[in-house]
This record gives sequence, structure tokens and C-alpha cells, in this order.
Amino acid sequence: MKRSEEITRHYFAFLEKHIQDVITGTVPEFLELNEIAGELAVSHKHLTDTIKKKPVSILVIFMMKKLLKKLKDARCF
Repeated sequence: MKRSEEITRHYFAFLEKHIQDVITGTVPEFLELNEIAGELAVSHKHLTDTIKKKPVSILVIFMMKKLLKKLKDARCF
């Protein structure tokens, strides 16, 4: 597996857990990208360069699906 694929996979896994943590109140707010990069042990620039290689629509769709599922599971609407 390429390093960029590994970073992307870890990024999406982190986002999934982070969204859950924000919804449940485990963490008070969403982290900024530089904070996420620190959690993933990569530089902010390397993370943004890697993520930018993915089509924006894939990132938006992923985040929206995860967020909507979490909200539905939490019965927020």
C-alpha cells in the first residue's frame, strides 16, 4: 500500500471516530486540520497535499454520510 493511501485511510478512520466523539460530547468541538495532522503523526502540509489529491466530492460525500448516519443514530432528527 502506498503511503498516501495509508494516510488517507487513517484520515478517514480518524474522522469517523472524531465525528462520533463530537456528537456524543466526548470532545467539545471539531479539530482543525493541523490538529488532526498532529494526531496522525504527519505534517499539516503532507496531510493537506495528500487529501487534495482526492476529488473533493468524495471527501464531502464521505463526511456527510458519516455525519448524517451519526445524527440519525443519535436521533437528532
